[in-house]
Amino acid sequence: MKWSVIPLCIACMSLHGSEEAGTKGSDKNYWPMFRGHGSSHATSQNLPTHWSDETIAWKTRLEGVGQSSPVAWKNRVFATSVQGDQKETLSVSCHHLNDGKTLWTYQRQASTSSERSDYTSWAAPTPAVDDQHVYAFFEEGDLVALTHQGELVWEVDLRKTYGPFEGNHGLGSSPILTSVGLVLALDHGGQSWMLSLDKQTGALQWKTERESSSAWASPVVVRSGEEEQILISASGSVTAYHSETGAKKWEFKGIIGNNVPSISVQGDWIAIASNRKGHCRVLKVEEGEAKLVWKSKEASSSFGSPLIHEGRVYFVNKTGIVFCHDLETGELLFDYRLPASTWASPLASGSQVWFFTQNGATVVMQAADEVKVIAESNVSLTAKDRIYGYAVVNGYFILRSAQDLVAVKL
Repeated sequence: MKWSVIPLCIACMSLHGSEEAGTKGSDKNYWPMFRGHGSSHATSQNLPTHWSDETIAWKTRLEGVGQSSPVAWKNRVFATSVQGDQKETLSVSCHHLNDGKTLWTYQRQASTSSERSDYTSWAAPTPAVDDQHVYAFFEEGDLVALTHQGELVWEVDLRKTYGPFEGNHGLGSSPILTSVGLVLALDHGGQSWMLSLDKQTGALQWKTERESSSAWASPVVVRSGEEEQILISASGSVTAYHSETGAKKWEFKGIIGNNVPSISVQGDWIAIASNRKGHCRVLKVEEGEAKLVWKSKEASSSFGSPLIHEGRVYFVNKTGIVFCHDLETGELLFDYRLPASTWASPLASGSQVWFFTQNGATVVMQAADEVKVIAESNVSLTAKDRIYGYAVVNGYFILRSAQDLVAVKL
């Protein structure tokens, strides 16, 4: 049974027809959610490997701060942030891809405020975008759908129905788009849920109970034959759900430390990251069930998601050490220390892999069984800042730090 991550620029379109809903072969024009199309792969791109403060295309200061990644739809880039010591103001901004100019900013008061600190999320969930709407979810439960012109379409306060959200760090899981709905994982210390909402109205389509556990990991949508499924690695297990009903398809248990990194899928292979040594592992789906293939004795991954690319799996631990394993055998091919720790997930395009570090340095490697560093680039960040995430669209890297968007292009 062959699995594939759905090309979200097509599969996550609204079911209502539009000029772009039938677009094919244009993945480079869209980066619709966290990790793009759900796999941290940029297809049909001609991406830069060298840059500096002097060669960046543009830099734009955001109103407020945030830990989310940007998303992009053709020539528009969208980002979320919060303002105030109590995160009392929520912001969604839209920027032109070519020059970073702010086209509009939507702001609202948060339904519930909470103190912003280094130990809690602040605008951590990455928004999602399709041909009609931008969907922005904030960690205290506010969810809004906006047009590409910044007009409010609908709003939901999830805390009223499913909260209060319990835990020390706030919610961080990002919403995803399936062919039928907008899906969110509400994992926290109280009763946790997987939800699917109607993209046009915000109405509930289905809800499925999950084990209580504070987790930031985001789900991904995959196709298994004719069936669309939602997979998530969090709270000690990997679980698959039917995207139309929320019914649980299978569950793989016994994992420790998988509450932050998200799952990575390629074909029948699943890579699971954990902040504990011995719990980063690779599964393979056979006859509708996920089975363990191997565990890594060396690797751990606290923040960034694992990357599967060209028969290899990459994990990056909290100190910035890259572990590269053979996908099928689990053999450790090499480890390599990056210039600093990492938050963002590594990215693959063509035969190259990018690693984004906390101090603004980016290391580009050739995909190989040994270390082959192609380039190391850098952008200046303020003290204690980091690259939280990125979007890749039309040959641009759009890097996100706490307060800035930085665009890099060949």
